[in-house]
Amino acid sequence: MKRSLVFFVLALFLMAGQLARAQSKQQIIDSLQQRIEELQHQVDTATFITGLEKLVNYLDWEFRETTDREAFLSQTKPKFQGGDANTFSVWVNKHLQQQFDENNVPLEGRVTLCFTVSETGEVTNVKVLRSVHPKLDEEAVRVVSSSPKWLPATSNGTPIRTVYTFPVVFQAR
Repeated sequence: MKRSLVFFVLALFLMAGQLARAQSKQQIIDSLQQRIEELQHQVDTATFITGLEKLVNYLDWEFRETTDREAFLSQTKPKFQGGDANTFSVWVNKHLQQQFDENNVPLEGRVTLCFTVSETGEVTNVKVLRSVHPKLDEEAVRVVSSSPKWLPATSNGTPIRTVYTFPVVFQAR
């Protein structure tokens, strides 16, 4: 059942992403409803409900944070200090503090965050998408939240808000 849930949720997310780049919010909802009705007959009820809950949570986040279609169609990506994601990764790693468990053993892992780069370049709405350990989550959110301003994404020359997904990797030093 777990394997079918993964494939089902992945199919819904991919479909939502493709639709979001191409259509209005109502068209996306209509298309998803039609596709969900088709998929409902291909998986068991528990898998269907769990997958649907995950999709609703994902879409709620996307549409709450990205209120217009332009954010999905940005012509330029947000830039950190004139560079790309690698420049931001270097900055994040420089500011991370090693975290330890209760036995003073260094914690390691990859925390995946989602955040918004606003029209003014500020990093807001930092959320953990994939958790490893509460201490690592807290440190990753702290560092990314303290980021200096970015150069925001643009659409037709106008700065726009963009949702960004970013992994923070903790390694013992």
